[in-house]
Amino acid sequence: MPKIIKIHRGLFRWVFLIGRYAFKIPSFESFYWFKSGLYNNVSEVQNWLGIDKRFKVPKHKLCPIRFYLPFGLLVVMDRVEVLDEERHGYELVRDFIHLNFLLPYDDWMMGLYCVEQKPNNYGILNNKVVIIDYSFYTLEQWKAGRDRYFKMEIKRQKIADKKKQHA
Repeated sequence: MPKIIKIHRGLFRWVFLIGRYAFKIPSFESFYWFKSGLYNNVSEVQNWLGIDKRFKVPKHKLCPIRFYLPFGLLVVMDRVEVLDEERHGYELVRDFIHLNFLLPYDDWMMGLYCVEQKPNNYGILNNKVVIIDYSFYTLEQWKAGRDRYFKMEIKRQKIADKKKQHA
C-alpha cells in the first residue's frame, strides 16, 4: 500500500486509512450528513452480520468488518487496494462488477439502494475482489448525495480553472 495514512471523503462518511485498516466515521459537516453517516455505518454492520435479510450479496464477497462501535459511530475494515479503471482496465473492472455483483432489479425498485456499481466501491483483498461500501441508503440520501457531489465537482473545476489562469 502506497501510503501509511490516507484520508478519503465519501458522501456521508470519512474514511481514514491507517496501516492495514480503514476507519469509517460519519461526516460532521451538518446534522443531516452526520445522521446519514451513522445510518450507513449501522447498515453496513447489519449487512455484514446478516441481520438485514434484504441484503443478498454473499458474505465472502464483502470486505470483513473487524470492529465497530454502537450507533454507527465507527466501522473498522481491512484496508484494500481500491479498483481503479486506469490501473486495472476499464473493461475488466466493469465486466467483473456486472458479472459478479449486480443485484436483482427488484431490490433497486424497493427504494433501497446498495452497492453502487462504481469501481471505487470495490477493492482487492488477499487476491480477490470484495465490496468495501455495502451499506443501504435511501432514495432521499442518494439524491442529496448526488446533488452534493455535483456541487463539489463544480467547485473543484473552478479551482482548477483558477490555477490554470495563474500558471
